[in-house]
This record gives sequence, C-alpha cells and structure tokens, in this order.
Amino acid sequence: VRSVMKALRILELFSPAQTEFSLAQLSRLMDMPKSTLLNMLKTLVAEGYLFHAQQTQTYRLGYKTLQLGYSARSSMPIIQYAIPFMEDLMGKTRETVYLTTHVNGRVFYLDGVYNSRRFGKYSITGKTLPLHCTGCGKAMMSCMTREEVEAVVARWGLARFTPGTITEPERLFQELAATQE
Repeated sequence: VRSVMKALRILELFSPAQTEFSLAQLSRLMDMPKSTLLNMLKTLVAEGYLFHAQQTQTYRLGYKTLQLGYSARSSMPIIQYAIPFMEDLMGKTRETVYLTTHVNGRVFYLDGVYNSRRFGKYSITGKTLPLHCTGCGKAMMSCMTREEVEAVVARWGLARFTPGTITEPERLFQELAATQE
C-alpha cells in the first residue's frame, strides 16, 4: 500500500542528527506536494507517531515510536536471555558490554550493560554504526568472506569517526586477518 510506504518513509527520515523537520523540508525530501503531505502528517500526529511543535512549526517523532521500540525490545527473547550473561561479563571485566547484531552492513545495538553510573540513564538500543568503526563490527566482519566485506565497504564506505578509525580497505583487511588469528 503506497500510502503506508510513504508514511513509513516519513518516519525513517528522522535520525539523531536530524530530529525535526518543517513541512517544507519534508515536502522537498519526500518529493510530495505540501497539501498531500500535510494530510499524512496530521494523521501521524493524531495517532501519536509524530509531534507537531506549534511554536516552531516543526515535526518530531512522537511517543508512539517509543512504545513501538519498547515493544520490539520486549519481544526479542535473545535480549532477555543475554542480559544476565552481559551483567556477569561486565562485573568480571568492569567494561561496558553491548549486545549487537549485523543488519544491512551495519552494527545494530540491541542492548548494553554499563559499568559506570554515568551511563546508567543512557540507552544505545536501536543505534546503528558502520561495521568498520567499532570493535564488535570488526569482529563480525572477521567472520565474513572477503567478498562480503568488500560489498559492505562498497555500500557504506570507510568514513572516519575518530582519529583511530580505519579508512583504507587494505588496512581493514589486515586488521580483520589479525582478528581472525
């Protein structure tokens, strides 16, 4: 159903880097007339999936998206099963422990257990990062074939995130070989 696909595309535009949009911005990004888009936005606001800030005339994700995230997390038995092991590992190492998986060539964070109270209120659940710039991502890549890694690099590139980020393919393959050993 095209209207459902369009509504989902609207929701998927939001990210930690872009948390709100004006009608004009959404119209341009969606390549839709403002009048058509406004009807969809009003429906998403009425149902709680978007919030319309009257003062700034911008749209942000609504509370229903948080409810869906909570429901999704609760429906994944692996998270409930893994938490005690993650807590035990964190207790032994005093390091933060993440439960991740590989989704579409990126690290997808399912949950985390934090050693520091400073991070106690922080949740990484749902965050995605490129495989090449995280320890868990490189561990996942070390189990892939060279062709699979090349496909990930071709799709996402090797952007620099920190001064230590590997940005050259051959250096990445050397790192992955060392990880495999």
